[in-house]
Amino acid sequence: METNLFYTVMEAEGDLLEPFTPTEEPTDEIADQQQGQTNEQPPADMGAEDLPPDPGGGMEDLGSFDETGGEGEEAGDMNGEDNPEGDQPKESLSKKADAILNQQLYQELLDRNEKIATTLENLQAILPVLPYDVVSKCDKSINRLKQALTTGQEYALEKFVDSGYGENLLFFQKLSSLYTLLQSEIDSVLVKFQKEDSD
Repeated sequence: METNLFYTVMEAEGDLLEPFTPTEEPTDEIADQQQGQTNEQPPADMGAEDLPPDPGGGMEDLGSFDETGGEGEEAGDMNGEDNPEGDQPKESLSKKADAILNQQLYQELLDRNEKIATTLENLQAILPVLPYDVVSKCDKSINRLKQALTTGQEYALEKFVDSGYGENLLFFQKLSSLYTLLQSEIDSVLVKFQKEDSD
């Protein structure tokens, strides 16, 4: 009775479901739809000349790119390798440094000459009160000191600007040494006189 009731219920629901058979071939309509979804590929014999044009210009627009970061001869010019004027910045820096050093040295020369001029003025002020033998002993050194001062002043006015730093420095060192030597000679005579006078 139960078996008959089961069949009765199944028949009442509608047609019996047909079992699924995987061996059945897909319908032509489904096969056509699947073929229509495949990606279209260009034919195998399509060459480079058949490719669409590059919208941003071809590779030729990039020029000859150099791996060092430049482009051809222009990069060499920018780096200064093939540029004969590449040493000009160094030369200009050297000239600037030379000018600065010369300016400082010129001021030192003027200051040194001014101190010697002041020393000679002081000597001229005390010579009238000194004994004759002391004046005669200092006379030669004083005259040489005057000549050295004149040479230093003339050099500063006429030759310093047109000369390089090395030449000016050499002159300054020689002149300064001469100033020091002559002042020492004069001082030694005056110190000796002062000791004798105090005794």
